[in-house]
Amino acid sequence: MLRYNPKQQSTEPGVVGVVKAYYGCVEAQGHGLLHCHMVVWVHGGLNSDEIREKAMADHEWRDRFAEFLDETICNVIPADPDPDMSVQSCQHHALSHRGSLCPIL
Repeated sequence: MLRYNPKQQSTEPGVVGVVKAYYGCVEAQGHGLLHCHMVVWVHGGLNSDEIREKAMADHEWRDRFAEFLDETICNVIPADPDPDMSVQSCQHHALSHRGSLCPIL
C-alpha cells in the first residue's frame, strides 16, 4: 500500500505518493481489536511551517487543503452501548490502581 523501499532505489509511489520513511505502532483497544497509529514521511511533503505559509499566501490552495482534510478525516461519537454489556476494559486492571505503591508502615 505504501510501497516503501528502505534503500530508496525505487520511486514507485504508493497511495500517498513516494514514501521516504514511516513509523507505526499497533495497540489493542479495550475489547481486543488491534489498530495502528502511523506517521508517514512523503517525498515533497510540506512541514507545518510550510503549510501555514502556503495557506496564508494562497487562499485557493488553503480551501482545497481544508476540503481534503474534511473528506479524509472522520470522527464519530458511537451510540451508548448496552448498559448490561461487559467488556474486558470494564473490569479492574492491575495497572489502573491509583495511590501509593508502597503501604505506609
